[in-house]
Amino acid sequence: MLMVIFMSKCKDCIFIESKKHIEISKGSIIFNEGEDVTNIYSIKDGIVKVTKLYPNGEERLIDILNSGDFLALLTIMNDRNEYKVTATALTDVTVVISSMEFARNQYKSNINFMNTCMLCASNR
Repeated sequence: MLMVIFMSKCKDCIFIESKKHIEISKGSIIFNEGEDVTNIYSIKDGIVKVTKLYPNGEERLIDILNSGDFLALLTIMNDRNEYKVTATALTDVTVVISSMEFARNQYKSNINFMNTCMLCASNR
């Protein structure tokens, strides 16, 4: 399901291991559908569109995300190994990145973090 891929404005889920900020130019792809999941992203500034490519070749808009939103965080709940959507910067964007390995370890070892993720997912 596409709903489990994204989490929106769940401030309690900010657990970034480092404050690694990356600037992404307008029109740039953050990650492509089908690529291996390597990171989760928190949007610090800017606007990102999320799209899905369907078998008939149609690209559909799934969501528009902005400051405070997360990309790919909930993939840790189901151990997905590839991004199920494409994320593209609609404006210049700043994201904070955390490795998926770190996120999955936190999810498995920190009950408070796991509960927070589940609560955020149910409110999405």
